[in-house]
Amino acid sequence: MLRASTYLWPELLRRSPDLEPLLDRMDADHAAIQGPMEHIEAVGAAFSRGEASAEEMDDAITRLEEVLLPHLAAEEGEAMPHANRLLSESDWNSLANKAWRKGPIKDGAFACN
Repeated sequence: MLRASTYLWPELLRRSPDLEPLLDRMDADHAAIQGPMEHIEAVGAAFSRGEASAEEMDDAITRLEEVLLPHLAAEEGEAMPHANRLLSESDWNSLANKAWRKGPIKDGAFACN
């Protein structure tokens, strides 16, 4: 599960219940991204061992891009402005500390576990 879904979205929803449709869409996107993310990790590992072709790697990248890029645009353009409006620097630090207690965060503050 993505840490934004675990920590950030519930806090935004608590502060602004009208964001529920947007945050539900973000959660649905996160679920849709998980499969292609796992697939690219598997293909990348196989590629590094010489067990997958460059074409398979390219296909895995394309599959991930198809779901990830529109989601990132929506998250940055729609969800994050609300987060920036609703959360103080102290709030962000508190959320980051909670997320870190679950283990190191890969690739940014609220990335995949």
